[in-house]
Amino acid sequence: MRYLNPKWLRSAELSGLYLFAFSMPTMESVKWAGFLIYFLSTVLRRYVSKSPSWRRPDGFEWFLLFMGLSALLSTLINWPLPNGFSGFKKTLTYLLLGWLIYTDKFSHREVQGLIYAITAGLMVGLVWSAYDFFSGRNSHLEFKSIPNLNRSAIYQLLSIFVMLGAVLDKRLYTIRTRAVFGCLFLISVLGLIYMGSRATLLGFLVGGLILAVSTIRKPKGWLGLFFGVVMIVAAVSAITMVLDNPRLNARINKFTHYYHDLRSGGGIKAAMTESERVRYDYARIAWAQVNQKGRCLLGTGPDTYKYVDVQSLKFSKPLTILKKDSWTGPSHAHNEFLTRWVEIGLVGLGIHLLFLGFVAVKLFHSRRQGDYLSWHWVAGLGFLVTALVCGMFNTVLRSEMGWLSMIILGMAIQISKTPAGRVAE
Repeated sequence: MRYLNPKWLRSAELSGLYLFAFSMPTMESVKWAGFLIYFLSTVLRRYVSKSPSWRRPDGFEWFLLFMGLSALLSTLINWPLPNGFSGFKKTLTYLLLGWLIYTDKFSHREVQGLIYAITAGLMVGLVWSAYDFFSGRNSHLEFKSIPNLNRSAIYQLLSIFVMLGAVLDKRLYTIRTRAVFGCLFLISVLGLIYMGSRATLLGFLVGGLILAVSTIRKPKGWLGLFFGVVMIVAAVSAITMVLDNPRLNARINKFTHYYHDLRSGGGIKAAMTESERVRYDYARIAWAQVNQKGRCLLGTGPDTYKYVDVQSLKFSKPLTILKKDSWTGPSHAHNEFLTRWVEIGLVGLGIHLLFLGFVAVKLFHSRRQGDYLSWHWVAGLGFLVTALVCGMFNTVLRSEMGWLSMIILGMAIQISKTPAGRVAE
């Protein structure tokens, strides 16, 4: 291994990580190529440089370990599973990525490069999806590699907080670069609005409010926030009036139909759309599964929600989804917590909730690094809000959303351990 130069391996490692971060929303095969380059280069570099040496795991690493063990235990207890070890392997790769990021040391410039890669990948994906949406090729504003509206919106929300952190962290970029990031941030928020996912918009508002209350101390800051909101509202109104697109209008109407239906005298149940009734059914399936099948403690196995035998469950009222000819089975409960309860039981769900609590405590203690607001903290806050708010309506730690979450978490928790939140120079 003497011919392996750690500096070359580090360059390959970063190239793979940047390629992985850039291609996640748009290029599936390129994403896996980037991850493979990053993983192999990281392992080789650490082996050659004999780093890191063995040490006792810390809090974050214990949680990653327990999350992996709970998934493995659920797999073994329920063996054989319809999907074999597939669910466990997916869980393991997310946790492994988070651990590799957490145990690494990124310089100031390397952090900048990663933010560039995430932002550039998001903007390419957003432009591509907008073209397909407005040309009528796709009825939803969603990314190529994430062919699901709600999951695309969650990925967008995580990336928005990454960009917002770049705008607010004065140590990362010059004023001009931060201004560019600010413009891209506003464009991304517009994209989030037109995606029409109410859960992600709620998450954005909650995260923005927490960030504002935690950091803004001067009237100028609140004034700037006010003008930013006005600009977003004005842009949405202008685009809606100029572009008379039925699909666009349908996305906007999702936010107003309850108001109009309830105002006209209808009840909440009557106001629910078919899509909303289907989501309610998915939650009912999860509740029936954990109550009627006796697998509350360890679940049915990771990533096995889609194999739930719905026909064997009893419901007080018929399921709406059973009336749909195209329905093949539930993919998840449209709720992160119910889905985990079904798949890995109360043990896995409990570890997940404690993990989120651990992240919240770490972020609280590192909310201010001296006189600066850290990018890592803003991005970490974005993950926590997304996991808690959007997790009530969808899953977060899956597919590309899970990959990006683990990159953010690894860096956010790592930086909370260092004095003044500083990265290596």
